[in-house]
Amino acid sequence: MMSSLWVNTKTVLRPLKNSLEHHLPGRLRVAAPVVQAYLGGDYLTRYTLVNFPSLYSPQTAYPCVYEVALYAPDGSRVGRRTLRIEPFGSVEVRPEELFGPDMPSLGMFTARIRSANPLTFAYKHLGVVTSHFYALYTDKELSSFALVHPQTLVNATRGENMNWQSGYLLDAGKIRRLVAIQVNPTSQAVGVGMYLVRAGARSQHLCDMDGVIPAMGARKVIWDLPAIGLTEGLFSIAARGLPTNNAKPILLTYFADGAFTGMHA
Repeated sequence: MMSSLWVNTKTVLRPLKNSLEHHLPGRLRVAAPVVQAYLGGDYLTRYTLVNFPSLYSPQTAYPCVYEVALYAPDGSRVGRRTLRIEPFGSVEVRPEELFGPDMPSLGMFTARIRSANPLTFAYKHLGVVTSHFYALYTDKELSSFALVHPQTLVNATRGENMNWQSGYLLDAGKIRRLVAIQVNPTSQAVGVGMYLVRAGARSQHLCDMDGVIPAMGARKVIWDLPAIGLTEGLFSIAARGLPTNNAKPILLTYFADGAFTGMHA
Protein backbone atom coordinates (compact mmCIF):
# COMPACT_ATOMS: atom_id res chain seq x y z
CA MET A 1 0.00 0.00 0.00
CA MET A 2 2.70 2.49 1.01
CA SER A 3 4.81 1.47 -1.98
CA SER A 4 1.91 2.06 -4.36
CA LEU A 5 1.18 5.44 -2.77
CA TRP A 6 4.85 6.47 -3.16
CA VAL A 7 4.87 5.50 -6.84
CA ASN A 8 1.64 7.40 -7.49
CA THR A 9 2.96 10.49 -5.67
CA LYS A 10 6.17 10.49 -7.73
CA THR A 11 4.12 10.17 -10.92
CA VAL A 12 1.97 13.16 -9.98
CA LEU A 13 4.91 15.34 -8.91
CA ARG A 14 7.20 14.53 -11.84
CA PRO A 15 5.60 17.04 -14.27
CA LEU A 16 5.84 19.74 -11.58
CA LYS A 17 9.51 18.93 -11.00
CA ASN A 18 10.23 19.04 -14.75
CA SER A 19 8.41 22.39 -15.06
CA LEU A 20 10.38 23.92 -12.19
CA GLU A 21 13.69 22.72 -13.64
CA HIS A 22 12.74 24.32 -16.97
CA HIS A 23 11.64 27.67 -15.60
CA LEU A 24 13.97 28.20 -12.65
CA PRO A 25 17.71 28.94 -12.90
CA GLY A 26 20.07 26.20 -11.80
CA ARG A 27 23.72 25.28 -11.36
CA LEU A 28 25.95 24.08 -14.15
CA ARG A 29 25.87 20.30 -13.90
CA VAL A 30 29.37 18.88 -14.06
CA ALA A 31 30.98 15.45 -14.17
CA ALA A 32 33.79 14.26 -11.91
CA PRO A 33 37.23 15.94 -12.26
CA VAL A 34 39.16 15.09 -15.41
CA VAL A 35 42.62 13.54 -15.00
CA GLN A 36 45.95 13.93 -16.79
CA ALA A 37 49.53 12.98 -15.98
CA TYR A 38 52.03 15.56 -14.75
CA LEU A 39 55.73 15.39 -15.68
CA GLY A 40 58.38 17.43 -13.89
CA GLY A 41 62.11 16.89 -13.45
CA ASP A 42 63.59 16.92 -16.96
CA TYR A 43 60.22 17.93 -18.43
CA LEU A 44 57.95 20.98 -18.47
CA THR A 45 54.18 20.47 -18.34
CA ARG A 46 51.56 23.02 -19.37
CA TYR A 47 47.76 22.66 -19.24
CA THR A 48 45.28 24.81 -21.19
CA LEU A 49 41.90 25.49 -19.56
CA VAL A 50 39.14 27.07 -21.64
CA ASN A 51 35.76 28.58 -20.70
CA PHE A 52 34.11 26.44 -23.36
CA PRO A 53 30.52 26.60 -21.99
CA SER A 54 30.48 30.31 -22.87
CA LEU A 55 31.04 29.39 -26.53
CA TYR A 56 27.71 27.53 -26.53
CA SER A 57 25.77 30.44 -24.96
CA PRO A 58 27.41 33.58 -26.39
CA GLN A 59 24.43 35.84 -25.64
CA THR A 60 24.26 34.85 -21.95
CA ALA A 61 27.85 33.82 -21.26
CA TYR A 62 29.24 33.76 -17.73
CA PRO A 63 32.71 33.40 -16.24
CA CYS A 64 33.61 29.88 -15.21
CA VAL A 65 35.76 28.50 -12.42
CA TYR A 66 38.16 25.57 -12.59
CA GLU A 67 39.05 23.71 -9.41
CA VAL A 68 42.46 22.16 -10.03
CA ALA A 69 44.74 19.96 -7.95
CA LEU A 70 48.12 18.26 -8.27
CA TYR A 71 49.09 14.91 -6.69
CA ALA A 72 52.53 13.37 -6.15
CA PRO A 73 53.40 9.77 -7.21
CA ASP A 74 52.51 8.46 -3.74
CA GLY A 75 49.03 10.00 -3.98
CA SER A 76 49.63 12.88 -1.56
CA ARG A 77 48.15 16.17 -2.68
CA VAL A 78 50.72 18.82 -3.57
CA GLY A 79 48.15 21.60 -3.73
CA ARG A 80 44.72 22.75 -4.80
CA ARG A 81 43.72 26.04 -6.44
CA THR A 82 40.67 27.77 -7.94
CA LEU A 83 41.02 29.63 -11.25
CA ARG A 84 38.46 32.03 -12.71
CA ILE A 85 38.18 32.37 -16.50
CA GLU A 86 36.16 35.10 -18.20
CA PRO A 87 33.69 34.35 -21.03
CA PHE A 88 35.43 33.12 -24.19
CA GLY A 89 38.74 33.13 -22.31
CA SER A 90 41.47 30.62 -21.54
CA VAL A 91 44.30 30.13 -19.05
CA GLU A 92 47.65 28.38 -19.40
CA VAL A 93 48.45 26.54 -16.18
CA ARG A 94 52.14 26.31 -15.30
CA PRO A 95 52.15 23.96 -12.30
CA GLU A 96 55.43 25.22 -10.81
CA GLU A 97 54.00 28.76 -10.74
CA LEU A 98 50.62 27.69 -9.39
CA PHE A 99 51.73 25.20 -6.73
CA GLY A 100 55.19 26.49 -5.78
CA PRO A 101 58.79 25.44 -6.43
CA ASP A 102 58.78 22.16 -4.46
CA MET A 103 57.36 20.04 -7.28
CA PRO A 104 57.44 16.25 -7.77
CA SER A 105 59.10 14.77 -10.84
CA LEU A 106 55.90 12.85 -11.63
CA GLY A 107 52.26 13.03 -10.65
CA MET A 108 48.65 13.57 -11.60
CA PHE A 109 46.71 16.77 -12.37
CA THR A 110 42.93 17.06 -12.01
CA ALA A 111 40.56 19.80 -13.18
CA ARG A 112 36.83 20.33 -12.71
CA ILE A 113 34.86 23.18 -14.24
CA ARG A 114 31.90 24.94 -12.62
CA SER A 115 29.99 28.14 -13.19
CA ALA A 116 31.16 31.25 -11.35
CA ASN A 117 27.51 32.24 -11.08
CA PRO A 118 25.80 29.67 -8.82
CA LEU A 119 22.38 30.01 -10.52
CA THR A 120 21.96 30.63 -14.23
CA PHE A 121 19.76 29.77 -17.19
CA ALA A 122 22.66 29.99 -19.63
CA TYR A 123 23.92 26.42 -19.64
CA LYS A 124 20.81 24.33 -19.00
CA HIS A 125 20.88 23.00 -22.57
CA LEU A 126 24.39 21.57 -22.11
CA GLY A 127 23.33 18.85 -19.68
CA VAL A 128 26.19 17.35 -17.66
CA VAL A 129 29.45 19.09 -18.63
CA THR A 130 32.76 17.23 -18.58
CA SER A 131 35.89 19.34 -18.23
CA HIS A 132 38.33 19.13 -21.10
CA PHE A 133 41.87 20.37 -21.51
CA TYR A 134 45.14 19.49 -23.21
CA ALA A 135 48.54 18.83 -21.68
CA LEU A 136 51.72 19.95 -23.40
CA TYR A 137 54.90 18.11 -22.39
CA THR A 138 58.28 19.47 -23.49
CA ASP A 139 61.93 19.15 -22.56
CA LYS A 140 63.63 22.08 -20.84
CA GLU A 141 65.15 23.25 -24.13
CA LEU A 142 61.74 23.19 -25.85
CA SER A 143 63.22 21.07 -28.64
CA SER A 144 60.64 18.27 -28.34
CA PHE A 145 56.99 18.31 -27.40
CA ALA A 146 53.92 16.11 -27.00
CA LEU A 147 50.34 17.46 -26.96
CA VAL A 148 48.02 14.97 -25.28
CA HIS A 149 44.31 15.03 -24.46
CA PRO A 150 42.95 13.99 -21.02
CA GLN A 151 42.67 10.38 -19.99
CA THR A 152 39.80 9.60 -17.63
CA LEU A 153 37.73 10.83 -14.66
CA VAL A 154 38.39 10.59 -10.95
CA ASN A 155 36.83 7.36 -9.67
CA ALA A 156 35.64 6.34 -13.13
CA THR A 157 34.27 2.83 -13.60
CA ARG A 158 36.67 -0.09 -13.33
CA GLY A 159 35.65 -3.42 -14.88
CA GLU A 160 36.60 -6.91 -13.80
CA ASN A 161 38.93 -7.44 -16.74
CA MET A 162 40.94 -4.30 -17.44
CA ASN A 163 43.47 -5.82 -19.85
CA TRP A 164 44.25 -3.65 -22.86
CA GLN A 165 46.51 -3.53 -25.92
CA SER A 166 47.13 -0.43 -28.00
CA GLY A 167 46.18 -0.53 -31.66
CA TYR A 168 49.02 1.88 -32.44
CA LEU A 169 52.06 0.15 -33.96
CA LEU A 170 55.52 1.49 -33.14
CA ASP A 171 58.62 1.02 -35.31
CA ALA A 172 61.55 -0.42 -33.34
CA GLY A 173 63.88 0.54 -36.18
CA LYS A 174 63.31 4.22 -35.43
CA ILE A 175 62.49 4.36 -31.73
CA ARG A 176 65.23 3.97 -29.11
CA ARG A 177 63.41 4.49 -25.82
CA LEU A 178 59.86 4.46 -24.44
CA VAL A 179 58.61 6.28 -21.35
CA ALA A 180 55.13 5.27 -20.19
CA ILE A 181 53.24 7.11 -17.42
CA GLN A 182 50.26 5.59 -15.65
CA VAL A 183 47.95 7.35 -13.19
CA ASN A 184 45.49 5.89 -10.69
CA PRO A 185 42.59 8.33 -10.13
CA THR A 186 40.84 6.16 -7.55
CA SER A 187 40.70 5.87 -3.76
CA GLN A 188 42.33 2.41 -3.74
CA ALA A 189 45.83 1.22 -4.67
CA VAL A 190 45.76 -0.77 -7.93
CA GLY A 191 48.11 -3.50 -9.12
CA VAL A 192 49.06 -2.98 -12.76
CA GLY A 193 51.40 -4.35 -15.39
CA MET A 194 52.72 -3.11 -18.72
CA TYR A 195 54.59 -4.96 -21.43
CA LEU A 196 55.52 -4.79 -25.11
CA VAL A 197 54.09 -7.02 -27.85
CA ARG A 198 55.83 -7.82 -31.14
CA ALA A 199 53.51 -7.60 -34.14
CA GLY A 200 53.03 -10.24 -36.82
CA ALA A 201 54.03 -13.88 -36.95
CA ARG A 202 56.73 -13.40 -34.29
CA SER A 203 54.18 -12.04 -31.82
CA GLN A 204 55.52 -12.32 -28.28
CA HIS A 205 55.40 -10.51 -24.95
CA LEU A 206 58.52 -8.61 -23.91
CA CYS A 207 59.68 -6.95 -20.70
CA ASP A 208 56.77 -7.14 -18.28
CA MET A 209 56.83 -4.24 -15.79
CA ASP A 210 54.54 -4.96 -12.84
CA GLY A 211 53.83 -2.59 -9.99
CA VAL A 212 51.28 -1.02 -7.67
CA ILE A 213 50.05 2.55 -8.12
CA PRO A 214 48.91 4.19 -4.86
CA ALA A 215 45.47 5.80 -4.64
CA MET A 216 45.58 9.10 -6.60
CA GLY A 217 49.19 8.30 -7.47
CA ALA A 218 51.28 7.69 -10.58
CA ARG A 219 54.18 5.61 -11.86
CA LYS A 220 56.67 5.79 -14.73
CA VAL A 221 58.09 2.86 -16.71
CA ILE A 222 61.09 3.14 -19.09
CA TRP A 223 62.14 0.68 -21.79
CA ASP A 224 65.57 0.96 -23.47
CA LEU A 225 64.80 -0.86 -26.72
CA PRO A 226 68.38 -1.70 -27.87
CA ALA A 227 69.15 -3.01 -24.37
CA ILE A 228 66.28 -5.52 -24.59
CA GLY A 229 67.13 -6.52 -28.17
CA LEU A 230 64.16 -4.80 -29.80
CA THR A 231 65.84 -3.04 -32.72
CA GLU A 232 63.59 -3.84 -35.69
CA GLY A 233 60.02 -4.64 -36.57
CA LEU A 234 56.70 -3.30 -35.36
CA PHE A 235 55.39 -3.61 -31.83
CA SER A 236 52.75 -2.20 -29.50
CA ILE A 237 52.33 -1.53 -25.79
CA ALA A 238 49.84 -3.44 -23.61
CA ALA A 239 48.65 -3.33 -20.00
CA ARG A 240 47.07 -5.53 -17.36
CA GLY A 241 44.81 -4.00 -14.74
CA LEU A 242 44.10 -0.48 -15.97
CA PRO A 243 43.09 1.57 -12.92
CA THR A 244 39.85 2.78 -14.59
CA ASN A 245 38.20 2.66 -17.98
CA ASN A 246 40.32 4.58 -20.48
CA ALA A 247 43.13 5.17 -17.95
CA LYS A 248 45.61 4.16 -20.62
CA PRO A 249 49.24 5.25 -20.22
CA ILE A 250 50.76 8.37 -21.68
CA LEU A 251 53.54 7.18 -23.98
CA LEU A 252 56.63 9.23 -24.91
CA THR A 253 58.65 7.79 -27.79
CA TYR A 254 62.32 8.79 -28.09
CA PHE A 255 64.26 8.71 -31.37
CA ALA A 256 67.96 8.25 -32.12
CA ASP A 257 68.67 12.00 -32.01
CA GLY A 258 67.12 12.33 -28.54
CA ALA A 259 63.93 14.03 -29.74
CA PHE A 260 60.61 12.69 -28.50
CA THR A 261 56.91 12.88 -29.16
CA GLY A 262 53.98 11.46 -27.27
CA MET A 263 50.39 10.28 -27.24
CA HIS A 264 47.59 8.93 -25.13
CA ALA A 265 48.53 5.35 -26.00
